[in-house]
Amino acid sequence: MVDEKVIYKKNGSFGKIDFFLENFNDKEKETILNIYNFKEIFVNIPLKSSDGEIKNVTGVKVDNFLSYNNTFSNLRIHPYFDINYFRDFAILNTITFSLFGIPVNGSFSSILIDPFEISTEEKEEVFKMFSSLLKNEILEKEIFFSSDVNSNYNDIKIFTDSFHFDDLERKKVISFLDYYNDLKKDIDIDKLNEFSVFYSILKYCELKKKSFDELSVVIYGFGEKPYFLSKILKKEGFNIVGILTHLGSFYDPYGIQIDEFYKNYLSNFSSKEEARYKKIDLYTFENVRSDISIFYVDIFKKDFLKNLNTSLIVEGRKMLLGEMEIETIEEKGIELLPSELTCSGEILLYDELRKNRIPKKIATMIQKEIYEKMDEIFETDGEDLRTKILKISFKNILENLS
Repeated sequence: MVDEKVIYKKNGSFGKIDFFLENFNDKEKETILNIYNFKEIFVNIPLKSSDGEIKNVTGVKVDNFLSYNNTFSNLRIHPYFDINYFRDFAILNTITFSLFGIPVNGSFSSILIDPFEISTEEKEEVFKMFSSLLKNEILEKEIFFSSDVNSNYNDIKIFTDSFHFDDLERKKVISFLDYYNDLKKDIDIDKLNEFSVFYSILKYCELKKKSFDELSVVIYGFGEKPYFLSKILKKEGFNIVGILTHLGSFYDPYGIQIDEFYKNYLSNFSSKEEARYKKIDLYTFENVRSDISIFYVDIFKKDFLKNLNTSLIVEGRKMLLGEMEIETIEEKGIELLPSELTCSGEILLYDELRKNRIPKKIATMIQKEIYEKMDEIFETDGEDLRTKILKISFKNILENLS
């Protein structure tokens, strides 16, 4: 919910606010507004520089706001995007102008919010809803018909001109929203990527008739992803022999528990502990034999692949593999589980999502259908792994859902 304390005000209040939404019926509108409440937003900002030139900037950071003499043209906010993708940027979880990094001497010509259009008869209901959300009296009925904007904070124009759905498109969106609403109760959204990598490895092992406890794993990555994934894999019986993270890296020939590594590292290693955890950097991992190498990093020296001693490379995120890298992998007989499979089809889905204007997070919520599709594909005989992977089609899943 948007609270008045997070709304940026100049002289204590706004002037007029225009609000136009697309013509959804009551059930659709209720579903959409209940899910979003305008908390998950994407920002595309055409900026006007000091020489008058309009510059389109997507997801700019606060620091960038200060580089155009604090003069903005249209600030456009799209609710149809996953805010987690831009969590490093200035726009956070609510429509709050204080979080936009608006400088004291800055100015907008207008702010445009692209939610969903409703009929004229439904505007009063929306007015009541927003009055309740904002907990003040800045909204009046005539605001829906006002078109005045100026270059200070007094007038904010909120309307849509981007999302014009036909009946089929609307049906798809509502289908996704309903599905998301049910599925989010059972799935930890933040962990989907790691679960998908884990699932993909399991399917690979089943395909190759490999026993999990026979396989050694090295994970390259940063943040909590390697730790979380290593916990899943270790619980399943995989042998985690090394991890590289932003906390440091370790090679674990003695089978020391991963939890102990993280705990001790965060507490600062003593010299004795340093000796037990043989700290190594990325390029000494090339001398560590592993059956599976999982990468959450996307850039590394080309020579690294030549010396990599592994049987399977797993893309935990999209890696920058050119023709030379692919050729090296093939020459060494290393198999590859590409991100199209391991990242919930995230890379494969991305272009389709943008074309179809489907929220990335909502599409990711069809993970369950993707898993079922993967089961079908891996049960098919007589095809190589890459062919099987490429048969995972977001488009087909989308059509089946709608």
